[in-house]
Amino acid sequence: HRGLLPGLLHRQRLPRQLGDGDASAEARTGLASAELDNGRLLSAISLLESVHSDLTARHDAVGRTLAARAHGLHGRILLYRGQAGDGLRHLQSAVKLLPDDAEDLRCHLEIDLARVEALGHHYQKALKTLHEVERRPSARHLPRVRLRLYLYRGQVRAVLGADDATQDLRQAIAEAEQLSMPTYAARASVFLGERRFWQRRDAEAVAAFEAAVAAARTGRDRLGEAMARTYLLRFGADDPDLAEFVDALALPSLRANLLLAHAARGTALPGTDEALDALQRDVDLPLSLHLRVLTWLDRPASARSLVRTIGERFQQRSVRQRFLQQWSSGIRV
Repeated sequence: HRGLLPGLLHRQRLPRQLGDGDASAEARTGLASAELDNGRLLSAISLLESVHSDLTARHDAVGRTLAARAHGLHGRILLYRGQAGDGLRHLQSAVKLLPDDAEDLRCHLEIDLARVEALGHHYQKALKTLHEVERRPSARHLPRVRLRLYLYRGQVRAVLGADDATQDLRQAIAEAEQLSMPTYAARASVFLGERRFWQRRDAEAVAAFEAAVAAARTGRDRLGEAMARTYLLRFGADDPDLAEFVDALALPSLRANLLLAHAARGTALPGTDEALDALQRDVDLPLSLHLRVLTWLDRPASARSLVRTIGERFQQRSVRQRFLQQWSSGIRV
């Protein structure tokens, strides 16, 4: 992606020189997306904040659409940074700003909204948001929307211990391959591998993570590749370049998974306990990662309290029992 930056910078500057605010906002949002891909999240956020500032007084359809795109991307970046509350606010703003006729973008923004809700452990709310997207008539005719629905519904269902999670993830892989979208195949394979890891079906987990690495490299998905490689390191793979690769992306979930992988195989890095303690204290980690961190830090009471607090949010007894059964004991680092 680095080769894109000079062109994007030119696209940013030229419209500003010509007084074209809309084109400038669009270019800066595109540049922020490229910065995200290259692990420069703070730079991406700075660009998006300039877009928010420029568009705050715009109430026309074009201005609102541009603002919604910027807020949506900002929310997704905060999701990756483990800031569920702030990410939720940006995605709610994006959905509120979007004109009624922007159906495609609305579906994608609401899917990302569900992802942030899930990061905050509001899993039932996330499934409801995804169901509302699925019910939209336009969603049936938007292949990428359907694909992302399968992908992230499968991810949430896996956390809940639902049997149909695997079906969703396999469907996402099949549709991603049919649509030639390997990045989504990579993410679905990572989620499937994580599910097998939780179930201690290690041979299947390794196969899923290896498939994820292959698909991620085809799609140039550095995040998906890094997450799969950290799990493969956990299973004993030799990967001397992984630490540098993870550091370049600067994402807390990747850092936590790398530290846990080394800890689990008896090669804990210096400062592991302090780093993991800071991550679980300061960042919203996915539930499985958070519980693995607490297990490594030998804080079983904190792990039980976290699981119990989340379980109390489920109104259906069967959903609550399935969730508690999956996470109440036997968490492996």
